[in-house]
Amino acid sequence: MSDNTKERIVQAFKELLEEKEYSKITISDITEKCNISRQTFYYHFKNVFDMIIWIFEQDTKSDPHNTGSYVPWRFLVRESFDYCRRNKDVITQVLESSEKEKLENYFIDFSIRKITEAIMIKTDGRMESKDAVFLARVYSYAYTGIIIQWIKDGMPDDGYELAEKIDAIVTASMNPSIDVLMERSSAAAKQTEKSQ
Repeated sequence: MSDNTKERIVQAFKELLEEKEYSKITISDITEKCNISRQTFYYHFKNVFDMIIWIFEQDTKSDPHNTGSYVPWRFLVRESFDYCRRNKDVITQVLESSEKEKLENYFIDFSIRKITEAIMIKTDGRMESKDAVFLARVYSYAYTGIIIQWIKDGMPDDGYELAEKIDAIVTASMNPSIDVLMERSSAAAKQTEKSQ
């Protein structure tokens, strides 16, 4: 029953988004649209933005690339652009609202998690977690910045040309970056052993 109620709330929100701007949609609007109490809404979500994050999280759970095995960058990057286009109304309107920074931070945090997972899979878990997170941050800020700018530009195309460029850069630089960080970590560990 709980997931069904969440789905009803989300559906009401999406219908309201077709009628009015994101910033003008209230919890009262949503609860009235799906005929539930405010208390029921708050049982499922803290606020409207929390609901949006839930929508994104649900969508990524059903991502066919979410398999626990390494997936080439071009697929992940293209899927990001496709996802943004499929959810253009929500994403564009939130980026134009006072919650813009929250959404940008969510995208950055999400991509850091996904990129870190990809790095750990690629290195069979041999890379130190802190180094994997550091490298993921470097790529995440660049990657997220490019996607957000593309969204702000009105998603003028399918994003595939940008996706190919991102893939080319990541493909050319990821392995050397992993090697450098793993060598530095190994050298630091050897230095620590010598000094003990």
